[in-house]
Amino acid sequence: MHKYWPDGSVGSSWHALIDDSGNLQLPIQLDETALVLYALWKHFQKFRDLEFISQVYPRLVVKPAQFMQNYIDPETGLPKPSFDMWEEKTGTFTATAACVCSALSSAAKFAKVFYDSKRQEELNAVASRMKEAIVTNLYDNKRGRFVKAILLDGTRDATVDSSLAFTFLYGAFDAENEAVGQTMKAITDNLSVDQGIGGLARYENDLYHRVSAGAQGNPWVICTLWQARWHIAAAKSLEDLKKALRLIFWVVKHALPSGVLAEQLNPYDASPISVSPLIWSHAEYVLTVSEYLEKHQHLST
Repeated sequence: MHKYWPDGSVGSSWHALIDDSGNLQLPIQLDETALVLYALWKHFQKFRDLEFISQVYPRLVVKPAQFMQNYIDPETGLPKPSFDMWEEKTGTFTATAACVCSALSSAAKFAKVFYDSKRQEELNAVASRMKEAIVTNLYDNKRGRFVKAILLDGTRDATVDSSLAFTFLYGAFDAENEAVGQTMKAITDNLSVDQGIGGLARYENDLYHRVSAGAQGNPWVICTLWQARWHIAAAKSLEDLKKALRLIFWVVKHALPSGVLAEQLNPYDASPISVSPLIWSHAEYVLTVSEYLEKHQHLST
């Protein structure tokens, strides 16, 4: 489910039980389930806390992975519809599919840790098929990039959306993959806020708290940092890393004196809009700086 109270009961949510056509739908955001599993693997990679993982493995790895395996459309090989990461629409989103693909791969790595070779093989096979399904169904040959989603009526949503960066952010595809590169180029070309303070808008024609139709949209901290993380991941030299550093400095420049980062900014005067502070903005900043330092060290040796 979307939210939980501290006692484990299901919390309030704006994810509707009924879709626009009056049909029942599962009010879930599948990327949230997937990213918990992915984050757990990153935690294990860093701390190697086998005792902790053995306690949560049955419920926090095996069961979510089984659910994601079963929540796949047999015709497309993609996850069945859920709410998108922006909590606005229902469909099969490229970003969500990439998250699920990475989560299944993470679950397979956990299975290896616990010598469950059968589960490991099965999960790797499902993840591999889903990766192929993403290319088959969510890549647009004419545009030369990934599209945002397949909607409930079967149509493709080709909106340029910064969340398409998820194709590489969590390892489903390599940052140097040509389709990823073309997708990130489309994001830069279409979502860069040129009229004003800079940064990247969330997606084309985003109306949420929009300040002016004269700009591409309001710059979001997380979206700008995703672009920085792509420059970091794709960098071949220290010179390449400068593109990412400029974006990191952009975020620092537009933090409040307290260090607080907002969700989004006014494109003309940089005043904070919507939630401030937004933990997501701060988390992405920490991730970006950490990845920058790691890549800088790698390229310096």
